[in-house]
Amino acid sequence: MSSKGEVMNLSDNAGDTLLPELAISSTNVHAVWDDDTNETQEFRILSKSSPDCGATFLDTTMVGADIQGRATEPDISSSGRNVYVAWQQWDENDDMDIFFARSDDGGVSFHSSLKIYGNPVTRGSSPQLTSEGSDVSSIIDLCPSMLAPCRGRFSTAFRLSRQ
Repeated sequence: MSSKGEVMNLSDNAGDTLLPELAISSTNVHAVWDDDTNETQEFRILSKSSPDCGATFLDTTMVGADIQGRATEPDISSSGRNVYVAWQQWDENDDMDIFFARSDDGGVSFHSSLKIYGNPVTRGSSPQLTSEGSDVSSIIDLCPSMLAPCRGRFSTAFRLSRQ
């Protein structure tokens, strides 16, 4: 139980915990972060949710457990009991894809991951999510070459609606 002003350790592990993001909808608080619990540099995206304004948190959930590789740069958005997470996923060839997963039970569990962008010759920045109800949108800024510095910004957009 947390009280106002008290720091709460959500990851509670010996490994690295990086890039935390929060989403709040009504009394629900959702956190997502990069986690290297086993200290292997094979980061995974973990999530924790609170139904009571952050007073208590449910068990930790691994987002994207159905995908192999190093995960990084998560973003999260929520609306009601819907929770949406997008992140970068790096494979064994060091190619990057952007994946997306959703929860419709308040972050207790996540559905199978969906690749929303993949191209081994580009480097993407962190995906940015926004949601309203069951609609979610993502903007991904792209750099056209992994070998050259980015001299301009390019964007791709993704919108998912269950309607």
